[in-house]
Amino acid sequence: MRRLVRRAVRGLASMFWKLWREFRFMVMSTAADDSANNLNRMRLGPGKHLHGKELFGGAVKGEDFDYFQ
Repeated sequence: MRRLVRRAVRGLASMFWKLWREFRFMVMSTAADDSANNLNRMRLGPGKHLHGKELFGGAVKGEDFDYFQ
């Protein structure tokens, strides 16, 4: 009985660990992309925190950004 449980738990645990590592990497890379494009600042809406920033690699200036349009 113990052998069966060990095999089953080890198999599930190793599978879970592999999936968790891959998911963690995807979340970290997505967060880095968001911060590079100033998406976190854009979610706050228009304001002084956007002045002088280029959004989406220069597609929109921070002064011209309006969250509601």
